[in-house]
Amino acid sequence: GGKFCTKNERMTFSIRSRSAFALLVIGVIVSTVYFVFLHFMGDVQVEFNSQTLNAVATPHGWNTETELQIPLVVHHTWKRSTSPPGELVRWRQGCMKLNSEYQFVMYNDEDLLAFTRQHYQNYLPMFEHLHGVYMADMARVLLAYHYGGIYMDLDFYCHRPFRCLLKHVEKLIHEQSDTGLHRRLSNSTTHTHSPNSQNKTHSVSTVVPKHVLVVSREPLAHAVLFRNKTRVVIQDFYLSTPKHPFFLWLLNDRWEEFTRSSAFNPTTPKVNGTTHSMSGGSVAVAGAHAEKPAFRKGPFSYSIEKDIDRYWQYKKDRAVGGSASASKDKQSKSETAEDDVIIELHEDLMHPLVDSTNPRLQSSCAEYKKAGAEPVGSTLATARKQVCKDMEASRYFKPTKHTLMVHMWTHVYLGWSSARGVYNSWTYHTVESTLPPTRECF
Repeated sequence: GGKFCTKNERMTFSIRSRSAFALLVIGVIVSTVYFVFLHFMGDVQVEFNSQTLNAVATPHGWNTETELQIPLVVHHTWKRSTSPPGELVRWRQGCMKLNSEYQFVMYNDEDLLAFTRQHYQNYLPMFEHLHGVYMADMARVLLAYHYGGIYMDLDFYCHRPFRCLLKHVEKLIHEQSDTGLHRRLSNSTTHTHSPNSQNKTHSVSTVVPKHVLVVSREPLAHAVLFRNKTRVVIQDFYLSTPKHPFFLWLLNDRWEEFTRSSAFNPTTPKVNGTTHSMSGGSVAVAGAHAEKPAFRKGPFSYSIEKDIDRYWQYKKDRAVGGSASASKDKQSKSETAEDDVIIELHEDLMHPLVDSTNPRLQSSCAEYKKAGAEPVGSTLATARKQVCKDMEASRYFKPTKHTLMVHMWTHVYLGWSSARGVYNSWTYHTVESTLPPTRECF
């Protein structure tokens, strides 16, 4: 009882199929050409910082609209002395136009090595042991500690000027000055840490902390679905005063790990004949015959939320004395008394794009649904439910009126595939058209 297609109908179907295929091929070719143009055709070459390291050695002031003494310098790194891909150059230029009072400095690998040799000989063996992006991850910590200012990855898009961020950070600090900077604020746009907040009450004051560090978070979707957490802090953005104690703690923590590993050569010359530790003493180095663990491939890479928590615990332990020695106890209290704060910005301010090309997003949500509901009232369960709801609706880009910047997540270090590049180029166009540059603060 089936009906067979006539010869004309078969011919018509064949023509339509071929036409559709041809249009698809043309679309892919045009999109690929467009992507290649955006990716490789940077209209202005980036000037690198070779032989001008001293240009940022003396910060040239800070924004006078706030009390935050954040130097007006932005640090960028790129592995080679050639220009980065076109879209990165375009976003960098956009940030420069919005923040003309800032000095933008670009370092390549040779610059970073020269900087470390000049200023941080005590960490040089560890620095030289690292390669590629892992070396650059350590370098950004050194730059932020030494100069302060802003370090940010090249794939940040600026929607508003940095002064808007500074004003917001100062506002957060002042709003908490009557009760102390709580270790974890309930403010929806922040996650602020400060030691000893439960045992210390400040009177109302307009004086900001001596040391301020602002960091950003990975998308909540990544944290919940990939790492089973509600909070992941990555090293893609630092805004800080010079010499923030957290950076020194982090460097010394990794140095101690390095000296205990098989990568460390005990015969390597050390500054003042000893190795530096976070407590100001020397680090015991095992004999050459001892079996040592391997050093991590990327000790400064990935997330640092655990390090931030460990840092506050370290400060708390030293504040209560932790030693029978009166002199050491005095040193601990003096060290802990340093006024410092770390502010983690929520993603509605520093908005990170969700990596929607990652198939684990959908598969993780499917596994979550299959496993059944989590305990009622669980923070992680609530977050996972909302994230999966967003994933089902393809809501990967959710800016708000408070959005200052967007982290485009280009993953340049992973290389580029044509299909992924075409998709991302469309996403970038959406971001830039939705959030055009503006000098107005929210």
